[in-house]
Amino acid sequence: MNNSTAHKILFVIGNGFDLDLNLKTGYGDFLNSSFFTDNLSAKRDTRDIDTYHQEINIFDYLKDCQNIKGWIDVETELGELASRKVPVEVSGNRVYKSLAKVTKTEKATFQQLRIALFDYMQNLSYDNINGNSLALELLRILNQKENVEIVTFNYTDINKLAPFIDCNRIEIPISYMHGNLAYKTKDGDTTIILGFQDNIEIDDSYCFMIKSHSPYYTSHNLKSKLNQADEVIFFGHSLGSTDYPYFADFFRKQCEVKPDNEKIKVRIFTRDEESRQSILIQLRNMNQKHTQMLYEYCDFKIYRTANHIDDAEIQKYMKELDGSNKTFIDLANELR
Repeated sequence: MNNSTAHKILFVIGNGFDLDLNLKTGYGDFLNSSFFTDNLSAKRDTRDIDTYHQEINIFDYLKDCQNIKGWIDVETELGELASRKVPVEVSGNRVYKSLAKVTKTEKATFQQLRIALFDYMQNLSYDNINGNSLALELLRILNQKENVEIVTFNYTDINKLAPFIDCNRIEIPISYMHGNLAYKTKDGDTTIILGFQDNIEIDDSYCFMIKSHSPYYTSHNLKSKLNQADEVIFFGHSLGSTDYPYFADFFRKQCEVKPDNEKIKVRIFTRDEESRQSILIQLRNMNQKHTQMLYEYCDFKIYRTANHIDDAEIQKYMKELDGSNKTFIDLANELR
């Protein structure tokens, strides 16, 4: 369905897309599942990880982290674990701190974490999908258009949503940035990617936790896709600091003066005012505190999906995107 002359739309999906569908793919859902809890130690204590020889179970470590609200925080905490400095004693009883080296338990349980996450996601129920969700409606509209591409940071199989938008298959090309749930390898490994970005200072023994060091990491050319798009739609993506390498250049470019006919359309769907403010903070950090320039030099809007806050604006945009005279409410009613 690609046409080189057609308006190019890039649909970037984060975990909020799954949550809008009522899929239980949040970190808290996984944390409280047997797939996670069955891997906890009988007696765990990760309060003092700054000890060189301590064997750390990754499940225990994540369970005891107090600041994890979502998957981006998991990446941050894994980076904190790998980049910690621990005391090293040298001759003369002198002690200094050095980057920690990975232990056998950490390496083994990190692999177990990837497998457990794969198994949890594979066993997700689609029985309670929200048929009236905005996420589904956007997918339905985009699936009927030309020159659309999806980039998803989720593991879930988007093709499983085809029956919910009354079609046999999703026609849009899909790139899974962190791998997908298609299969396990012959040796029982999973192709999903979990970890942190390249810029973390770590001992080489922790490099297996870097996303780009995964044997399943492939090129998705996201920066190029962003720059070639006429319209970019983000749904449920936090634009958090761990993903700055993907998006920072794009948003900086949108803060530059350009002719009106070269202005790109950017739409961000997020849950509520708190998450809207969080996204604006991320954009402020990416753009040297020039967030207002996004509004000046590109067609930029953020929509809040919770509690009908921005329903009127969302209806207007959905009608425009669909190219019909139907309102969002009409379309949602058809899906009931």
